[in-house]
Amino acid sequence: MEPPVSKTGTAEVVELASHRVSRSALVRGLREGDAAVASAFHKQYGARISRWVWRLLGGDPEHDDVVHQVFVNILSSIGKLRDVEALDAWVDSVTIRTVRKEIRRRRYSRFLVARHEIVERAADPRHPAQQAHVRRFYQLLGQLKPDDRIVLVLRHLEGCTLEEVAAANGYS
Repeated sequence: MEPPVSKTGTAEVVELASHRVSRSALVRGLREGDAAVASAFHKQYGARISRWVWRLLGGDPEHDDVVHQVFVNILSSIGKLRDVEALDAWVDSVTIRTVRKEIRRRRYSRFLVARHEIVERAADPRHPAQQAHVRRFYQLLGQLKPDDRIVLVLRHLEGCTLEEVAAANGYS
């Protein structure tokens, strides 16, 4: 289909229909196993989930695997969501629980296997000092308890309010 043309022969600006799916349609479609809705869900929430995983784990060779696990956890537990309007907060809490579990798993496996942390990709390779700061920051984060690490990152890196941090972590 060609774009509409005005009487003067120039093309008009036409607003395209939004591909954003409502929360209720997303939840209903995910519960029914609709692949198109799952794709729309990924488009709407994928960047946020990926960013939170990056912030909480730093540059990590298993980043994509952790993000994938978040989606698996969401899809497998969507039936537990009671309030459709709370979808955003629920997605955040599933993301945090998944990352928390990964941090704990790594903490225990550290005793068995030596891991080499990767410098966050955000650090410019032309600036070794910046890379060193990022590396040191994630080393310090690695020394915190998983719950403390998550709260610090959400509050100070993500800029979440205390209410958002509490809701995402299941605190009162």
